[in-house]
Amino acid sequence: MQINLQNNPLEENDLKHLNSQQFSQLVRLVGEEKIKINSWKGTFLLDLLKYTEKLKEEVSDLKQSQGQEELLAQQLHQTCLSKKD
Repeated sequence: MQINLQNNPLEENDLKHLNSQQFSQLVRLVGEEKIKINSWKGTFLLDLLKYTEKLKEEVSDLKQSQGQEELLAQQLHQTCLSKKD
């Protein structure tokens, strides 16, 4: 079975509503050529790039936040150890 989105182009709004499992399934089905998306109609490629950029920024922010939490935990641990001495 093939789904052709030629006359119903996807947009960034469509991608925002997909959870990670649905997005992965979309990627897999496009890779298997079971879903065809024409980039010449609409702005799907640009929307996809913007969506990917936003996800990368969110991951970067999350990593930075986790790093700060780990640093605070280490500082707290060191403070507790120094008080015991």
